[in-house]
Amino acid sequence: MGEGLIGSIMKAFGNIGTPKLTEKEIIIEMTPQELESIVLKSFPPDKRNLVKIELHEGRLVIRVRLF
Repeated sequence: MGEGLIGSIMKAFGNIGTPKLTEKEIIIEMTPQELESIVLKSFPPDKRNLVKIELHEGRLVIRVRLF
């Protein structure tokens, strides 16, 4: 038997974040730094410093340095 829904979701997020169960939703909260580590884990180490993920006034901002 495979893993459950919550396990699958948490695996996709690299087991980072804090899951909360409400009546009809699973809410996963994480810091911008935790999200950045999930997004960048597939990047080559020498390219990871080119991307920054930040939260500004309730908006997620992804900055990619081109050169």
